[in-house]
This record gives sequence, C-alpha cells and structure tokens, in this order.
Amino acid sequence: MKTIYLSIIGFFYFLSVALGVESLHIRSGETLTGTIESISSTDKWSFYGEAGDRVVICAMKTSGSMSGAYLKLYDRDGSVESQNSGSSGIDKQLKKTGLYTLSVEANAPSGTGKYSLTFQKIPGPVSAPGDLDGCTMISGMKYPGTINDVSDFDSFQFYGQTGDIVKVYTIKKSGNMNGMYIKLYPADGEAAESENLGSYGIDHMLGKTGLYTVIVEAYNHSGTGKYEIVFIKTPANIPPGIYNQIPDNGDIITDDNGLFSWYSLTGITGYDVFFGEDVIEPLGKIGSNVSSPSILSPEMEDGNIYYWRVIAHTSSGDIKGPYVWFYYEKDTAPPLDGTFHAVPGSSQVSLSWSGFTDAESGIKSYKLVYNTGGGSPASCSVGTQAYSGIDKAYIHKGLDNNTTYYYRLCAKDNAGNISTGVTASATPSLSSGPDLTGTWTSLVQTCRKSGKSFKCKIKGKLFVRNVGQQEAKASFVGYYLSDNSDFESSDRFLKKVATGKITAGKSKNTSISYSFKAGDSAAGKYIIAVIDAGNTVTEADETNNNMSLGPLP
Repeated sequence: MKTIYLSIIGFFYFLSVALGVESLHIRSGETLTGTIESISSTDKWSFYGEAGDRVVICAMKTSGSMSGAYLKLYDRDGSVESQNSGSSGIDKQLKKTGLYTLSVEANAPSGTGKYSLTFQKIPGPVSAPGDLDGCTMISGMKYPGTINDVSDFDSFQFYGQTGDIVKVYTIKKSGNMNGMYIKLYPADGEAAESENLGSYGIDHMLGKTGLYTVIVEAYNHSGTGKYEIVFIKTPANIPPGIYNQIPDNGDIITDDNGLFSWYSLTGITGYDVFFGEDVIEPLGKIGSNVSSPSILSPEMEDGNIYYWRVIAHTSSGDIKGPYVWFYYEKDTAPPLDGTFHAVPGSSQVSLSWSGFTDAESGIKSYKLVYNTGGGSPASCSVGTQAYSGIDKAYIHKGLDNNTTYYYRLCAKDNAGNISTGVTASATPSLSSGPDLTGTWTSLVQTCRKSGKSFKCKIKGKLFVRNVGQQEAKASFVGYYLSDNSDFESSDRFLKKVATGKITAGKSKNTSISYSFKAGDSAAGKYIIAVIDAGNTVTEADETNNNMSLGPLP
C-alpha cells in the first residue's frame, strides 16, 4: 500500500477537536500518518464494523522520542475491545456492530513523534485511494506490490473451496526489507488459517469456502520495498465468484446514468447489490434479487468516493463478492461539436454528422431541431425537433420543395451536458432528387432452326446512370417488346431486372437475356427498357426513363 500523506489531516484534526468531533475516518486498505505532539496527545480514527468482522491494524513509530505507538480499540459503547499491549498492532474479530474508534498515543506514554497507521477490515476493501496494491487473484498469476511505509501491509483476495490446496509465495524484488511475511484469513473473520512463519510462502489446505484474504508485509515491519506475490490453487479452476466488477477499484466515474456490472454466474436465483460511502456506516441495498448481472447506478454526489458490493444467491448458499471502490467526479463539460452536412433532395433533406466527442462521460445521444424561417434555432431547446437518438444520419422527409430548412444539431453526453450545436441549411426541390436514365450498349437477336420452325433469343446490356443529386433506392428495369419506339401500356412485357441502389453520379450495368417460343421473334420490332418500372424512386425527371432500341433485324 502507498502511504497517503495529507497535509490537511492535521488541520482537519484541529478542527475536529475545536468543534467537538471525536475522530477522523480511516478506510480499509489505507495507510495514514499522524503526529503525537505531547505526552497527553491522543489521535482518534473511526470506522464502521460489524460483529464477526476482523480488523488487522498496525501502527509504527517513524520519528521522535516516543518508544512506540499504543493502540486502543473502542466499540460503539465506548468500551475497550482490544489494545496492542506492546506489540505493533491489533488482530481482532469484532464483537459488536457499529461505529468503532481507534485511539493512537505514545507508548508508556512517553515522548512525542510521528507514526504511520495501516488498517484492514476482513471482509472489506483491500485497496484505498492513492494505492491500488491488492486485488482478487487468479490461480497461476503473479502480482506486483510495494511496501511503502514501516506499518504498511497489502491485502489480496481469492475465492477458494474447502479442501483446495493453495500455495502463496512472496519474493522481495527491491528495498531494505529483511524478507516477506504472509497471513491467510478466511472470509468469515475468524483467525488466520496459516502463515509462513519464516519460510517464503504458504502451502495450505483450505478449511472453508469463500473469499479468502492474504496479508503481505515486510518481515517484522523491517523496512520498505517492492515484491511479487504468486498464487497457485489446486484444482486450478476458477471457483464461482463475483468477478470483473465495473466500476473497479480506483476508477473515475463521470457518468451518473451508467451501469454497475459484473460477470454473470450460472445457477443464480438473484443478486443483491449494496452501495454507499462505507467508512462510517454500512452499505445500503440498492438492488434486491436482481436477475441480470447489472444495475443502474444510483444518484451520487460530485467529489465522493463510493463503495459497492454484490452478493449472489444460489440454492446452496450465498456467494459474497469483494468490496470495490471508485471516485465520482461529475462531468460538467459539454461535448465538443463535430461536422454537420445537409444535402437537399426532392421533398427531403439528407443529414449526416461526425466528429462529436466527449472525453469524460462519452456521447449519449444527438438532437436535431429546425426552423423554416429566420435562420437556425438558437439552441436545441427551441425550434421543432426532427430527430433524437444515437444514429449519425437522418433523412428529413415530407418537406415542401423550394422551402429552406434551417437546422441545429447538438450532442448530449452521459452526464446530461448538451453541446452548443452546429448548424446547416438546405432547400429541397424537385431538381435536387435522384434521376435515373440509361443507354443501350448492345442488343442482338440470334435464331436457330428447331424442327420445322425456329427459336430466337435476344441478349443485351443497358447502362443505367443516376444523374441526380441524391441516391436512388433499389428499383428494377422492365423490358418490353413494342411495334414502335414509344412505350405504351399495351406493349408486351418480357421480364424485369433489379438494379439495386445507385449513388448520385454513379451507374450500373444491367443485362437482358430472353428466349422466345418457337416461331416467335423480335424481328422488325423494338425492345424498350423502362427504368424504375415500378415507380419506386421519386425522380427529378420522370420523362427520361424509357430507352428503346430497334427495329431488330
């Protein structure tokens, strides 16, 4: 763990005395520093605990004339529940539920000086702000850590089951520590099941099922330095547990409309979700028997540190997840606007946008508003709404041709901030729509004898082009046999061929292959290609769709 040196702690402590406040707060997984300024001085730190929890506390003198730091642990009623009695700390299972107070004074008492104080609650968070040493371990992995102060110890967790064999090793990598010391605690707050006792690791058969805690410290709190911890479990399977909680330890959350999520477990009847500030009061239940592995985040206050935990219910018992903490820093900055394009069509405007960004909470949605006079709306809260959603393109349909439409597009982030917005305008008109026309590139008829008669076949290619300003949606070409070059409803239909969508300014080749019945042919007649024969495309010019070729020999 990394010691948190807070220059304002002394100031706040002064205020706490002046205002009659009994103590400051200490978080599980945290190392703090304090000063005993006189023989009669006593520092007080408070935390919330429940009956059955275990607290592991270490206080070490770092400077001054005092011989050491003396600890007393008071329960909610003010009775002394434990004290270090000359040792460096307290390792105690709590008897009551409520707000506990830890007092620190000079040993004896004699002298003054500075001290460092490290606190861990089991079960409880294994890391704290300023230090991310500690996590849920997976068998076969190694994890780095740092002992930053003489009182410091780090905590790691893993899920285990009764009868599992676990091996935990720590190796000093640097620093002035004499070696490493490990203790293994069960999830229920009982005393340590194993410790290394001079060796460099633990080889132990678990006596219980649940989320175990491993505490790592310098041997005899002899110094500081870096280390690695290796965890091996037999069998090496990953036991059922609450994994991959999001947000995770140390995350900074700016989205107050987000989700808490975790990996799903099989055989679960429901999840309970707990949330709060944890330090001096219990977490509150925000979800009961939740069926899915996620829940909407609750309302939070800017600048706070929050904790959350999941407990899964199964037919064979509960699976209790780790405590996870995160920062909440409300996003107050609006998104940055991007680019916005408006392309007119016939009775419509095609709008598209890109490049909107929000580095803190992310883009949630877009809002498009418009006017038909006086320019673009002054903001996205006025004008007429045309669109709201997550897409980055929209076709505004059913518009009046030759009328100018003025638009403003704004982005909204996940914290509710709305950008200033960007503007564009467009004037739809009949001439600005798609326009399909075509050209014959080939058309031949071949005939062959068939018994006493003959059979003929025509094959041809038609070049279809969109000469308009808008994309033409999918349509088809109808091919007809006619006595003249003018298309009439009585002309004989041969077949139709799909063209698909055609972008403005682009073209596609289509082809016809048609076999006549014996004795029938196109000789002396015309083949007429009717483009967009089903009238599915609203075109700028509907008079240039019929392409005739003939008469065929």
